[in-house]
Amino acid sequence: SRAESSMDGGRVVIDTTAPVDLAKAASFIEVSPKKEFTVEPSDSGFVVSSLAFRPQDRVKITVKKGFPALSGRSLAQEWSRAFIFPDVQPSVRFPGAEDGVISPEGSLRVPVESVNYDKLRVTVWQVYDNNIPLAARGEYGYPSQRLSRLVVNKEFLVKGRPNETARRALDLRPLLEGERGVFCAVVQGVGREWSEARRTINVTDLGLTLTLGRDAAVARVLSISSAKPVSGAKV
Repeated sequence: SRAESSMDGGRVVIDTTAPVDLAKAASFIEVSPKKEFTVEPSDSGFVVSSLAFRPQDRVKITVKKGFPALSGRSLAQEWSRAFIFPDVQPSVRFPGAEDGVISPEGSLRVPVESVNYDKLRVTVWQVYDNNIPLAARGEYGYPSQRLSRLVVNKEFLVKGRPNETARRALDLRPLLEGERGVFCAVVQGVGREWSEARRTINVTDLGLTLTLGRDAAVARVLSISSAKPVSGAKV
């Protein structure tokens, strides 16, 4: 059993010798000092998670007698153990929505979150237009850099406190210098343990709607920012 820390609180992984009845488990678990928590499954037992678990916190987990297994058997005697949460592993991520479309007529600011890094490296690759269909099926679900060209390679300082999530916005407008198309943005932590986050971003103001009929289809290209039809667009 062990305690783990992350940008989203902490969790205690507790190993068991048999699968747990998660529907009843929470009523047999006590956390001291008292904090709100959830019980989730794990490959080796179950996990006690809480947004209130912080690095360097000391908590005591008590599993009461009668704690149920899926087999119908129960814990014969009370079990308890104290845990101290470690520092958060250095990490970086793009929070919120998944890959998507950003209109150049609006904000081109993409949120980035990191913890325990002093510096981040940002690289942005633009997929060649004729490679977009192939690149969309690229490595690990992201466009292959072999089908793209490097347009941004910069490092940024991060002003964050130890074990606290630092949030900043990556402003693509000055970085892309007016370029439109499909981009793969990569953010990496610099100077400590390796961590990387990727996001595919389609910078365009063109939105396509397709209406399928029995014998034909009608495609319309609309402006994302105004919702008005776009004349002269190639489909």
